[in-house]
Amino acid sequence: SADQGSLEGTLLVGETATYTATYVIEQVAVDSGSISNSVLASGESPSGTNVDDVSDDDDDTDGNTEDDVTEIFILENPIIEAVKVAAITNDVAPAGASLGDTVTYTITVTNNGNVTLSNVSIADTFVDGNGNPLTFVSGPSFDSADQGSLEGTLLVGETATYTATYVIEQVAVDSGSISNSVLASGDSPSGTNVDDVSDDDDDTDGNTDDDATDIFILEDPNIEVVKIASLSDDIAPAGASLGDTVTYTIAVTNTGNVTLDNVSIVDTFQDVLGVAITLTSGPIFDSADLGSIEGMLQVGETATYIATYVIEQDAIDAGGFSNSVYAEGDSPSDTTVSDISDDNDNTDGNTEDDPTEIIIISDPSISLIKTTLELEDTNGDGIAGSLGDEISYVFIVANTGNV
Repeated sequence: SADQGSLEGTLLVGETATYTATYVIEQVAVDSGSISNSVLASGESPSGTNVDDVSDDDDDTDGNTEDDVTEIFILENPIIEAVKVAAITNDVAPAGASLGDTVTYTITVTNNGNVTLSNVSIADTFVDGNGNPLTFVSGPSFDSADQGSLEGTLLVGETATYTATYVIEQVAVDSGSISNSVLASGDSPSGTNVDDVSDDDDDTDGNTDDDATDIFILEDPNIEVVKIASLSDDIAPAGASLGDTVTYTIAVTNTGNVTLDNVSIVDTFQDVLGVAITLTSGPIFDSADLGSIEGMLQVGETATYIATYVIEQDAIDAGGFSNSVYAEGDSPSDTTVSDISDDNDNTDGNTEDDPTEIIIISDPSISLIKTTLELEDTNGDGIAGSLGDEISYVFIVANTGNV
């Protein structure tokens, strides 16, 4: 309108015409930081003289008192937020996080500010429970953005998704956990860099912000030992007898889910009456089937120890001898596990932790041989074996048994 009633295009002396315009603020304006508007007004006098003026913002407090543009400044508030969640996408036995499982990480990076972000990137920190670095099988790699932006750009409110996978290794199981965090960063239009450390999206753990995405792996240490005996030198008679050599093979296996160290064995060797006897040699470490040195056992690995005994008479007299081994080892968290050897023979009625016994059946026997020595003339009458001569006998008593 015009305050003296003129139509558009005419202005009486002292008259003011009013024009209006509206604008809904767009993201491009927010990203630029301001909106600037000026008007050039012009008109002609009755003699045809053209006059014009550039608009003033009517604000003399800004230091400009004439013909300055009308500006609206928009304060930028760049914010970036990262969330990282983990899921077991291939859970091999046993159930739950364990060796060989595939863990898929989904990383979401969201622009929660009021300006577009560029140069968006993520830096991933992936370690085991001891702080040792781990390596992803794949990723982290850009998957998509929910408003269609290319990698590196995030519109206001937009979320970009990245994925990574990891197959759980023994070093991670031994450490007890996997810890992963992401640092997401981006630049505002004015060059302000913002960043955020990922949150695990689980507030039930007592951490509500910027806490690492952890997977805890429960250790289940276990050790098992088996001791078997064989006659490696069976001298006559057949079967366990005096002078035979018995070779003991001791197999110590890590049947748990974590590596064991400080693995050791203690051998108890006695006759069946409980009297201690001594091995001829060993037990000594022979080898481990996965190549570990003595004292270490990988998961599923078996270490073999060897001992020998040459059968002595005391053992036969007792009726045999018995041997058992106590094996122990420490888990990575210093939990000690132990086992007493089994003889690997379930037909004897004992299915667990029974000693390895060799029973020698007692076979006592005695023989007597009586012989007469040659007759002699002991009475001096010149005739051997006559009345009054002495006869000499020899008695040979022999132990012909085995005890």
